[in-house]
Amino acid sequence: MNVLEVSGLTKYYGDSVALDNAGISVGAGVIHAIVGENGAGKSTMVKVLSGMVTPDSGEVKIDGTVLELGVPKVSRSAGVFTAFQELSLLPNLTVAENLLIAELPTRSGVVSRRAVQGQAAKILKEWGVDDLDPGL
Repeated sequence: MNVLEVSGLTKYYGDSVALDNAGISVGAGVIHAIVGENGAGKSTMVKVLSGMVTPDSGEVKIDGTVLELGVPKVSRSAGVFTAFQELSLLPNLTVAENLLIAELPTRSGVVSRRAVQGQAAKILKEWGVDDLDPGL
């Protein structure tokens, strides 16, 4: 069974076509790579999958469920995370805050330090990083 089904993805930036009816099927437990020349649409596809870019047309299914496109939080909830080539850490933030920068937990509009630390510790544990204090 395929865990990821992408079909008919099309994205225009003005008159430029970034994706033209692109698709891919990804099976569970199999490593895949998206390769191509500069401008082939690789980064645009990743941005669509992660919810950072809304395509002009197309569909993405994860485990058979259609993903709402253009909403990063929905993509993350479905298990889609992006590791960017360029490391962009904010040096004035803690490890926990850098991990959760896209979705810092708040309470009445104020960032909850306890929730940030707890969520970051959970993520680090899932990644097998048990020796790093998220509060650093």
